[in-house]
Amino acid sequence: MDLPQNAEQLGVSAEQLPVVGAGLRTSVRLTPAGRRYLAAAAGHAAPAQLYLTLENVHGTRDATVLNVYLVFSEAGEAGGERQLPAGSAALYGLRRASNPQGSNRAGLTLTFDITPLLAELRASPGLQNDGIRVSIIPDRPLPATSDIVIGRVSIFRML
Repeated sequence: MDLPQNAEQLGVSAEQLPVVGAGLRTSVRLTPAGRRYLAAAAGHAAPAQLYLTLENVHGTRDATVLNVYLVFSEAGEAGGERQLPAGSAALYGLRRASNPQGSNRAGLTLTFDITPLLAELRASPGLQNDGIRVSIIPDRPLPATSDIVIGRVSIFRML
C-alpha cells in the first residue's frame, strides 16, 4: 500500500500472516521515528491521527469478519494482558480483490483509527521492546486450510 503524501510509517510486521483457526497474533515493529513519536505524543494537545492497516489481504472467504485488537500487558504482579478493540471489518469483496485475472490483484486494505488508544499505547511495556502486539480474530473459527492471508500489518500517522 502506498501511504498518503502526508503520512509517516511508524511500524510494520515482518511477514505474511495466514488467518486460520481462532486467529493470530503478530507484532508491529516500530521504527526509531515511531518510538520517538509515541513517547512524545502525550504532550501534544491534539495528537496526529494514528492508524493500523491490514494490507494486501487475499483469500476466498469474503463472508468472514476480522476483529482487530491491540494487546497490552497489565501492570502489577498478575502480569496479565488485555485486548483493546481497534475495530472490525467484513471481508466483503475479498474473492474479487484476490483474483489474479482481475483488475485489482492487490487484495483488500483495511484501515482502523487507533488514535483513541494512544494513551494505552504510550503506557504499554511493549513499546520498550520496540513493538506493538496485534491480535486478529475471525468472527468464527476458520479451518486450518483457510486461504486468508494478510500481506502485512502496519501503523502510520497523518502529519
